[in-house]
Amino acid sequence: MNKSDLQKRLVTNHTAFADYINGLTDVISRHAMPGKWTPVQQLDHIRKSVSPVRMAFTLPKFLLRILFGKANRPSRTYAELVAKYKSKLEAGGKAPPQFIPDTSIDRSKLVDGIHKHIRVLGKNVDRFSEL
Repeated sequence: MNKSDLQKRLVTNHTAFADYINGLTDVISRHAMPGKWTPVQQLDHIRKSVSPVRMAFTLPKFLLRILFGKANRPSRTYAELVAKYKSKLEAGGKAPPQFIPDTSIDRSKLVDGIHKHIRVLGKNVDRFSEL
C-alpha cells in the first residue's frame, strides 16, 4: 500500500464508520452489552485515538524525533499491528484513561470531530515520505 492508498483508506474507513454510527437510532446507538461500549462510545474512543495522531503529524519532524526518538525496530505491517492489538485485548488490556469515551457526548459533534481529524490527518500525511 502506498501513501495515496493509505490516505484514501483512512478517509473512507473512518467516514464510513462515523456515518454508520450517525445513522443508527438513538436507542441502538446508546445500547451496550454488559461490560462493552455503546456504538457512540466506540466512535468517541476512535475520535480520542485519532486526535493525538493528527496533532503529531502537524509537529515539525525534528520535534517528533526529540520527543519520540528513532525507531529501534523495523516497522510492522498492518496485519502485525492488528494481531498485537488483539492479543493485548485478549490478555485483558484496557484503554488508557485519556481514551475512555465520554458517556454524554453529542453524536453529531463526534461525527464532525472525526471528519475534521481525518481530513487534517490525511493532508498532513503528505509531509512524510513512504520510507
